[in-house]
Amino acid sequence: MSDPPGAERSITPAVAFLGLGGMGGPMADRVALSGFPVCVFDVSEDRVQDRVTTGAVASGSPAAAASGADVVCVVVHDDAQVLDVIDAPLLDAMAPGGVVVLHSTVTLATVQTIDQRCRARERHLLDIGISGGVSGAAAGTLVMLAGGDNASIERVVPVLACYSRQLVSCGPVGSGMAAKAARNLIALAVMALAAEGLAVAEACGVDRDLFAEVCAATDPFGYGVPFIDGSMLSRSGVSVERLRTTGLKDLSVVEAIAADLGVDAPAAAYATSQWDRVCGYLRPGAEVSDALAAGRERRRGA
Repeated sequence: MSDPPGAERSITPAVAFLGLGGMGGPMADRVALSGFPVCVFDVSEDRVQDRVTTGAVASGSPAAAASGADVVCVVVHDDAQVLDVIDAPLLDAMAPGGVVVLHSTVTLATVQTIDQRCRARERHLLDIGISGGVSGAAAGTLVMLAGGDNASIERVVPVLACYSRQLVSCGPVGSGMAAKAARNLIALAVMALAAEGLAVAEACGVDRDLFAEVCAATDPFGYGVPFIDGSMLSRSGVSVERLRTTGLKDLSVVEAIAADLGVDAPAAAYATSQWDRVCGYLRPGAEVSDALAAGRERRRGA
């Protein structure tokens, strides 16, 4: 485990970003603002133009964005989009020996397919899961979970350092994605259990904010506390609908990875079955934080 170094670079690699949503957009901004030449592509013209204002160059297709790029960062939504974007024209357009950095959370089958495509054209793949949410992408404090050879990782460290605070080399190709999926499983399964616990407490007439205080006092480091007190959304910078969609997709990924590895993962299946209910308990952070603070003040004065 190591912190991404900020060492001087003798050659500035050309970078492409494919996928400019809540995570990819801020990440691309930070790379461009750090002085790297950056080309970007997204199906949303508005997202592309937002990146142009920070110094990136707009491209009309993934292959055009990757033309001559030493590093291609892929931050699209799911397996289908990854397989569609990282195709032969894109790989052929890259600089010889270029590195594809796959940040999207996808199955091991997709990682292996992309790795084969890269090897066939003498390109290199790193599967690098990212943790830290939209707020972490904007602040440059993401944690990187990398799978792939060390030489390729070293080549992209200056780029990763623009939007991350820590880089963890997990092992060969596929290990970064497996580590990210495993980490997601813990977080999402705990959220499902927190929703169940909250349902029991509220059914007995326990005030939600009071229950949040109890949880904070007895388990201050658990995922359950920010889920119950409402601060999870404000901390992560995501909306309820985004968490609903992304969480369900990530659960399907971890179930597929566990099945590929022959690991029994009943918690993933349970969280998936409960995900609509989990998201139904989420509340906007600012509103809940105000209510929680007011409740605490009332109880102090009682």
